[in-house]
Order: sequence, then structure tokens, then C-alpha cells
Amino acid sequence: MFYRSIDAREIAFQLAGLLNTYNGLARKRYAVDILNSQTNYIVETHGKLVIGAVGIRKLSFHISEIKHLSVHEKWRGKNIGRFLLKRALALAETPFVYATIREDNSPSVTLFESVGFSRIGEYAGVGHKVLIFTREIAKWTTDSTTEIDWKSVSYTEKD
Repeated sequence: MFYRSIDAREIAFQLAGLLNTYNGLARKRYAVDILNSQTNYIVETHGKLVIGAVGIRKLSFHISEIKHLSVHEKWRGKNIGRFLLKRALALAETPFVYATIREDNSPSVTLFESVGFSRIGEYAGVGHKVLIFTREIAKWTTDSTTEIDWKSVSYTEKD
């Protein structure tokens, strides 16, 4: 048996498909855009299939943006989104992070609030309201909610 890793282009192609299918973004994402982006993506795979991802982009010395948290529909409910979000927070290089979430995306709102994000505002998107969330990173405080619980991720496939 041979093992072959997934190359960056294949990951970017699958990531674009994941984002375009599940995130309801205002514009379509392409692999080339992801490869050339200043956003760093944390990707979870099962074999050679990208099953979840989150982006984090440092905007300045004091704030980063969490972007595009997405988990393949078949893999939801297994704490993969929580794992990815906590991993992104652990890798943040700034004391504050923010994220925008569509108001109708209640699972994401609940997840972000459960790891310490607070809603600080909102704005009108195209056909929907967008909520703004922020939080301070534990590295700069005594909070430890960004520690990753590897045992919380469940990998039993749904049929």
C-alpha cells in the first residue's frame, strides 16, 4: 500500500468547493484565489477529502479575522467546526480576533459564542443581516478556552 499526500492545489480546489457549497458567500471562490490569498487556512481532512476548514488573516498588529469556517454537511455534529475554530484561535498572532456571521446561521452563532466571542454589532448584507463578533485571545489573558481538546473530535462517518 502506498500513501500519497494531498498537494496544495488539490486542497485549494476542494476548499473552494466547500466554501462555495456551504458558506453562501457573496462571491464565488476559486482555488487560485485561495492559493494567492493572505488568509491562512486550517484544513481538516479524512483521507484525501477536505471535510472542514477555517481561515485566519492578520489584519494589523492587534486584530485578526476568522473567515470561512465551513464543515462538509456529512461531517457536521462531530465537533470538527469547534476544533478548527479553537485551532485558529491558538494560532492567532494578535490579541483580538473578529468574525462576521450571517444572522440566519444559528449553528455558527452558537459555536462562536460558546468559545467566548461576543456580539458587538451588525450590518445589512445583501438580502440578510450580518452579525459582528469579537473576542480577546487567551495568550494575552488568563482565559484558556482556546486549548484544543483532541478527544472532542469524533470521526464516525454518517451514511
